[in-house]
Amino acid sequence: MRTPPCSKWRAAKGPALSVGTVVLIKDDQLPPCHWRMGRITECHDGRGGITRVATIKTQRATIKRTFNTICVLPINDVD
Repeated sequence: MRTPPCSKWRAAKGPALSVGTVVLIKDDQLPPCHWRMGRITECHDGRGGITRVATIKTQRATIKRTFNTICVLPINDVD
């Protein structure tokens, strides 16, 4: 009997992160209520053409963070 191929890294999960997305920046030193908020200004491709790092503009500075250290805010644009 043949098992199906592993799909662990074959499909993207979660919301797409792109320029203009509002995010929270995780900080292990702070509780979630005190995480900084920012907007993605640029996405950087890694190996294999997969985007893994974003430049984020916050109120105080512009920083680079990996996608696993940021959370997308569920904001719906109403036209």
